[in-house]
Amino acid sequence: MKKMKKKLLILTLSLAILSISAQAGPIGLYLGLQGGVSTQKPSVGSISFDPDSSILYGVKAGIKLFMFCVEASFFQSAHNLNVSDPSLSMWNERSVEYNYAGVNLRWNIPFILVTPYLTVGYGYYSENIKDLQKENNPGYNFGAGAELKLGKVSLLAEARYHRVKMNIEGTDFNFKNFTWIGGLNFYF
Repeated sequence: MKKMKKKLLILTLSLAILSISAQAGPIGLYLGLQGGVSTQKPSVGSISFDPDSSILYGVKAGIKLFMFCVEASFFQSAHNLNVSDPSLSMWNERSVEYNYAGVNLRWNIPFILVTPYLTVGYGYYSENIKDLQKENNPGYNFGAGAELKLGKVSLLAEARYHRVKMNIEGTDFNFKNFTWIGGLNFYF
């Protein structure tokens, strides 16, 4: 009797997963435009800089495989470094060009009209501090979003946390960044 219950449970779960996968749709390619707000809060050791927010813009391309998407993404933003600690005065009021180029994996949770998702990514971040040095390092990000598909076009909104460490001019920075992004995806 226990074996029968176990088989019935496995069959029920399998059908549920197949049903959700069928709702998620099969395979699709997409290109997207993204824009939003980037908020950066760098720190050096125990000293934190003031947070700075600015506009970001970028592009993405992806492939949808049932409940998952693999996407390549690029965005750019510009920030200002502001710190009140006198020991880091050389960094005060410097502009920072901030770029991300990487790969993200999305897990779609399909519903009838809107598809919420979780995302995790890894890529290269570059910080170009005016009149100093440009540094590139790998880092990771994770977040959540939702996509509203309207035929071959979809609207999306997502929030992500990015973290990368860099050594610029002999100073070890920890760049923490939050992004709030809206965008359009065009499916083919």
